[in-house]
Amino acid sequence: MKELKNWTEVSKGYFRFVIGANVAYEIIIEYWVHGTPIETAKASLCIVGDWFNKDRISTTDRE
Repeated sequence: MKELKNWTEVSKGYFRFVIGANVAYEIIIEYWVHGTPIETAKASLCIVGDWFNKDRISTTDRE
């Protein structure tokens, strides 16, 4: 998880790292000057998953 090479690029600038059944971290590259280190990119990190609320209704949430 510490190195981007261990993540799966789902589409251009959209990376996922699965951590469990229906749960994953996501990195979304918002702006990156090609030719510079990707660590300099403007990006968002989220955790996304399928959860159950207090009424046991299944939801998908990204935060």
